[in-house]
Amino acid sequence: TRFEGEVLGSAYPWSGGETNTSFFPSGPIARVRAFAPGANDFAYVSMGTNDAVGGVAPEEIAANLSWMIDMWVNSGHAANHFILTTLPPGGTSAVPLTNNLIRSLAAARGVRLVDIAARTSNDNGFTWRSSADVVPDGSSLHYTETVRDWIADQVVSIMIALVPN
Repeated sequence: TRFEGEVLGSAYPWSGGETNTSFFPSGPIARVRAFAPGANDFAYVSMGTNDAVGGVAPEEIAANLSWMIDMWVNSGHAANHFILTTLPPGGTSAVPLTNNLIRSLAAARGVRLVDIAARTSNDNGFTWRSSADVVPDGSSLHYTETVRDWIADQVVSIMIALVPN
């Protein structure tokens, strides 16, 4: 899977799948070096917004995330080196339901959580707390540089706390 290849470094499942377009004028990009994480490395998984907005059930999103945690831990990596995020506002009731499942999953599995919904929403990810947090691109799904900086601060804080000097 793409997760196994890109996060665990065990394969190259996404190698060369691009079509020859203006974005890829030379055609497919061969990915020939997979990074295999070590004991002091982390997995950062922030996914599910497009799934939730696209009609994928919150339970299925949580099951997919749980599978990724299983793959990480079963590959010999520490659960607390897996960083999971809640979803930003998406304008559908599936987002708050998914966020509840993500928080429960993180707590039950001992993975770290960056709670984007708590930072950006007063209603668990249904709507944005402030228009200053959302990019005005018409999608109402993308957070601004300010939110990205906050997320980066959270991730760095987790890493500093867990990795020896």
